[in-house]
Amino acid sequence: MIASNFSYEFSGEELKSLVHFLRSRQDRLPRELFAFFRAVQNEFYGQLSIDEVEKFNKNEIG
Repeated sequence: MIASNFSYEFSGEELKSLVHFLRSRQDRLPRELFAFFRAVQNEFYGQLSIDEVEKFNKNEIG
């Protein structure tokens, strides 16, 4: 197995788009990508208020 220490600075719009993309395909994600998905989602949610998270989850924030 190859290990990698990857670093990338996502813009707010990139992060939001990535969360949307991964969430819409989470039932088809390879098991190996779930930790990545959770890390991306947690980073995104950490930047939002509770109200914004609720709106995002209801697709009211696009």
